[in-house]
Amino acid sequence: MRALVEVVTENGFSIVRLSDLEKRLPCVPYEYHFMVRSPDGIERNITVRFSNEAISLVQLRRRPPLTCVSSYWISCAERSLATYLLEKNHFPPDEKFILEELCLDELEIARRWYEVLW
Repeated sequence: MRALVEVVTENGFSIVRLSDLEKRLPCVPYEYHFMVRSPDGIERNITVRFSNEAISLVQLRRRPPLTCVSSYWISCAERSLATYLLEKNHFPPDEKFILEELCLDELEIARRWYEVLW
């Protein structure tokens, strides 16, 4: 059994991957689900999805391209959601967050991403 990993932002939001909590979530490529708890204890399930443009940009920077099941995508989604929560200090509207563009740091992480296969 894997340990539950919880990301906590500097302003007190906590993020847990729903795939760590519920093993039977539907798998949609480039779409990830998180349970987010605000500093005052309110919980929401947030969906993070990559736009086609963001996916293409990552793949252009990467040789060979990342597969749709690469752990990079969920890691990037989690980091991007944490940044959003820190900067905006509230949940994304309609419990959805679409990554339309990525910062240069994320593109560099993608370029250097090394996939460990167990």
